[in-house]
Amino acid sequence: SCSATDVTLYFKDNNIDIKSLHNRLTYKLTESEPRLY
Repeated sequence: SCSATDVTLYFKDNNIDIKSLHNRLTYKLTESEPRLY
């Protein structure tokens, strides 16, 4: 199973900035489907 805590620890262990990752994902989504927020 994969809990939210496991995911958070995974990101921390790999030194991944979750916020920048989220921003990148949001950018990709808005890039494929342009939208003003």
